[in-house]
Amino acid sequence: MVHASWKKLSIFTLVFASASLALATEERLSDFEPWFTGPIVAPSGNNLPLGQGNIEPYLNVEVDYGAYQNSWKREHIKHVIEVYPLMFLQAGLCSWLDMTLIFQDTYAHQGSDNVNRFNDLVLSFGIQLLKDKPGTAIPSLRLNLTEQFPVGKYENLNTGKLAIDAGGAGTYRTGIGLNLSKVVYWMKSHPISWRCYVKATIPTHVPVHEFHAYGGGFGTDGTIKPYFGIIQGTSMEISITQRWAFAFEYLYEFKTSATFSGTPGSISKTILHEDDESQRILFGPVTQNGTRVSHRISLAPAIEYSFNADLGIIAGVWFTVCGKNATAMATGVFAVTYTW
Repeated sequence: MVHASWKKLSIFTLVFASASLALATEERLSDFEPWFTGPIVAPSGNNLPLGQGNIEPYLNVEVDYGAYQNSWKREHIKHVIEVYPLMFLQAGLCSWLDMTLIFQDTYAHQGSDNVNRFNDLVLSFGIQLLKDKPGTAIPSLRLNLTEQFPVGKYENLNTGKLAIDAGGAGTYRTGIGLNLSKVVYWMKSHPISWRCYVKATIPTHVPVHEFHAYGGGFGTDGTIKPYFGIIQGTSMEISITQRWAFAFEYLYEFKTSATFSGTPGSISKTILHEDDESQRILFGPVTQNGTRVSHRISLAPAIEYSFNADLGIIAGVWFTVCGKNATAMATGVFAVTYTW
């Protein structure tokens, strides 16, 4: 049933894309120039022009409340609460190229444990392939090339924190994506901005020791081959007025398994006491070294308000609806975007 649901969502995306392009030639000018901030997740098909810049700080509050099993059933877990500010800095480099830097820091809380961690850094370049032409079926199309740099801590983790102190993946992850966007005017008073994107990520191998982001234990010493990932999604932003808009999007994530080679280690450790009697202490639960193939589908509705064409805010919720070998989460999102 879940596979059928995913297929329906994928078919919906293709049908909506086809309808958008087919009806684009029937576009009428709107009563006003619509102002959109952009949805929560979906990237734009447009680069920033030469000489322009954009700053977009996010504040996300995420609650991980469950774990989707291999059977697609969700099991309850001890809640993990994460607060992570996210910063996007974008600059136009020339007429067809722009650059984006993404910084993130996370505060995580589970039970009585609290940690603060710096996350991996992301650098991306956008290459403009097509530019939206109103009144035609031609959308904006952008090739996106990204690189994730492993600056966050991912190994030699605290045994008592149950891996919530992991801030990175330890891998240089290269991403290749296509972003498509189009503004259509089916309703004169309510223009719609539509986006569709797909992205594939390819990682490098990761040396791991002790407890790490992929599992591990005492004495773990080996190499992880991280997952190959695919992300696909679509979004609509519907103008209510020139300043107000409603956004809705869905996101599908697929990850292959992450495999391990080397010495797996143990989740128990021998403690030597003052009376020279040793005691074997068990620490856990601890995941295996690696991860299984995973699927996850999520939705993200939001409300946008633009003060003018260059400054706006967005607030919404991003939450999972189903998955396999993945985390069930709900995230409150607030962001400000400013272009100059």
